Amino acid sequence: MFEIERVFCQRNTKTGFMEWFFDECQNVYGPFSSKERAEKGLEKLAFEGRRYWGGSVKLCLVPIDDAMNAIQADSSAKRGRAG
Repeated sequence: MFEIERVFCQRNTKTGFMEWFFDECQNVYGPFSSKERAEKGLEKLAFEGRRYWGGSVKLCLVPIDDAMNAIQADSSAKRGRAG
């Protein structure tokens, strides 16, 4: 067996920077500034789907802005506790 990599990067031709994306059910979400942020976005999307559908894995799409806002809020909360 093999595992499909759902997080990938590509270079933005306008800025020259590498941008990270993730693939979920024939949709591509991104860009993210790092692989870690893309992975967290994918985890958030998967978590929201399981929670919404009562624990079973079914298709459930969450707007990427919602996922990013949650990730940023979590990151801010962690920084507040550390400092």
